[in-house]
Order: sequence, then structure tokens, then C-alpha cells
Amino acid sequence: MPYDSAATRARLLDAAYREFSDQGLAGARVDRIAAAARANKQAIYAYFGSKEDLFDAVLTHRLGELADAVPLTPDDLRHVVCPICHHALQLEEGMIQCRGCGRRYPIIDGIPVDLRDIRIYVDRPEFVINPTSCEPTSTAATVLGSGTNFASEADDRPVTITTRFQAADCGSLEFAPKLAISLKGGTKRSANPALKAVVTPRGHDANIGKASVALPHSEFLEQSHIKTVCTRVQFNAGGGNGEQCPAASIYGRATAVTPLLSEPLRGNVYLRSSSHKLPDLVVALHSTEINIDLDGRIDSVKGGGIRTNFESVPDAPVTKFTLEMFGGKKSLLVNSTNLCKGTHRVTAKFTGQNGKLYNTNPALQAQCGKKGNKKGAAAKKKSKGSGKRTQSGAARLLLPRLGW
Repeated sequence: MPYDSAATRARLLDAAYREFSDQGLAGARVDRIAAAARANKQAIYAYFGSKEDLFDAVLTHRLGELADAVPLTPDDLRHVVCPICHHALQLEEGMIQCRGCGRRYPIIDGIPVDLRDIRIYVDRPEFVINPTSCEPTSTAATVLGSGTNFASEADDRPVTITTRFQAADCGSLEFAPKLAISLKGGTKRSANPALKAVVTPRGHDANIGKASVALPHSEFLEQSHIKTVCTRVQFNAGGGNGEQCPAASIYGRATAVTPLLSEPLRGNVYLRSSSHKLPDLVVALHSTEINIDLDGRIDSVKGGGIRTNFESVPDAPVTKFTLEMFGGKKSLLVNSTNLCKGTHRVTAKFTGQNGKLYNTNPALQAQCGKKGNKKGAAAKKKSKGSGKRTQSGAARLLLPRLGW
């Protein structure tokens, strides 16, 4: 006959109930309980740990049966527990204590509770998504004990427990995000266009960990347009995420769509003070559920092109990321040449959360159609009529050592 552990445990509880009822906790003998249950004495220690823990299990089991059959009040417990414990009960606010047994049981709605195990099973499809980085990390769970008074937080006790977590086989994930960058506005030299960048990761690829995007030499930094910069103190003030930054320190907008949230993340793009030569470009995304700051460092590449590096991107799936920088007087870009002459390519380097690298050189799209040419012709005519000399775009890229 196969061994039935559930049946053995049930027999031990029944035999222990009779033994404790006859002899009390102090007089009860483990040998007699095991013999009455037709079980090995070691089974008691395997299932319950000790005689005292067995007494707790018997009490919880019997009170559970009674609670299912008849609703109990704290005063009713005097007649239930005393015959087992052979001692008087002392009822306190929210607690029951058996004098002589040395045990205290919290009461919830009249039922003593001795909670030892909490198990949560999450089996909803795609509710939990694995990270794409195989770096060791940890999961954390915080259990808030309500104490004896559910109506008050005064005796609540939070306990946080962590355990090691590490995903596996991340290197098998592919990594090839798509990047498209376009300019809107004037295409002639010295014009200040608006910029739009769209990153579209492929489904089931590794998530982006780092990104470096360098514009071609046709685009220089228009330093004269850097008027207001948000300080770090202002950026972190209030609820953070740039909440108290000056409106003039906003130079663009951004949107990120992720399957993890019910709504897109949206936010402003700020210039924020930094210890580098130039201020940082910070994308402050937020929704009703979460805030995320993407810190980008602005510098230049050889030849004068402008580059932005995002060194730390959260390991979360994003289906589409859109960055839109203002044009005109708020533009941070100035054309160093006619954009409609030749092909100008962006240099982008992405690093996946799994360590894979992906480099791409998409063409910089500009408005070089008929509409763009008309604008260019009008701008040229106006320039000739004014008699003013246009400065070279290259002369605008000066990187002073300023403490932003």
C-alpha cells in the first residue's frame, strides 16, 4: 500500500488532540501520540517540529473546524480551548493567552491566527515578463503585519525579505532596434530645425541598455539658444521628475509605449545642470503609475557633430520611443550646410541588456521636397535683401568649459 502522508498527519492530529485533552501540554507524551496514531515518533518531528508546535497545530486545526461550523466570538473561546489546555484563558484586546501554556494567539474577527506561511501563485499569461539581462539581482517582498488593531497603523510592522534572482540564456536573444531621425523646418545653412527621433525595438529582442546617437556634421549645437537650464535641486524638488523646473528649461517632448503599463509614458525634455562642459539632456517620463528619468550626456564628436549618450536605460520592454525637440528659437540645432545637398547619416550605437551590440547609420531625413525648396528660396531671398552676412555653422560649435 502506498504511503499516505496526509492520512498520517491527520491521525497524528487526532491522537494528539486526545492526548492533550487527557494529559494537558506538560503531561502529554510524544511516544503515546505516535503509538495511538500508528506512526513513527519521528513523523511528529518531521511534520510539526516539536511537541509545542504540535499543540499549536492541534489547536489551530480544531478551532478552524469549529470556525467553519459556528461563528465564534472571543468569549466563546473560553469553552473551546480550556478543555484542551487545562488552564484558564486570559483574554486581552485582540489577543488570547492560555495561562501556563506560554502561548499567545492574535485574534482576527474572533478567530486565533498563527500565520506561518504565505504563498502567492501568479499564473496569468504574460502578467510577469522576464528581464533580458542575466546579471544577478534580487526580488523583494514586503509583508506588513497589522498587529492586534486592524483599525490603527500604530502597531503595524513591515518586514522586507529578499531572495536572489537571475534570468538565464539571455545571450540567445537577438538585438536590432530600428532608428529613424528626421528634421522639420529650414534646410539651408544656419536654419534651426526641429528634430524627431523614433526608436522601434523588435518584439522578443533584448531590451536596450545603452544608446549613443551622433548627428552628422551637418548639425551643430546652437549654443546661443541655451538660455535656461534646470538645476539639479529644482529637478529633484517636489515630486521630482522635473516637476519644479522652469518652463523655459523645456526643449522638447518624449513618449514611450510599453506593454507593462496601461498608458504611454509621456514627459518633457529638459536641459539640466551637470559637471560636464554642457548641460545634460534629461527625458523626464511619467504616467499615473511610475516616473522614469533618462539622463543623456551631450558632447561632440570629431569634426563638430553633436552626440548624446544615454548610459543607463531600464530593462523594460518598449514598443516605441519618440523624442521630439523644438525648432526655431528653442532649437538646439543649427544647420552647417544645405541639408538637401548630399546624404547625411546618423551614427547610432546601441547596447542590449544582454550585452549585444548593434550599430546603425540611418540617413537624416529633411524636408527637401517642393515645399522645402520654396522655404529655402524665400529664406535665401530674405538673406540677400537684408545685406547681413550669415555666420558659418562651424563657427557656432564652441564648447566652453562651463560648470552647468
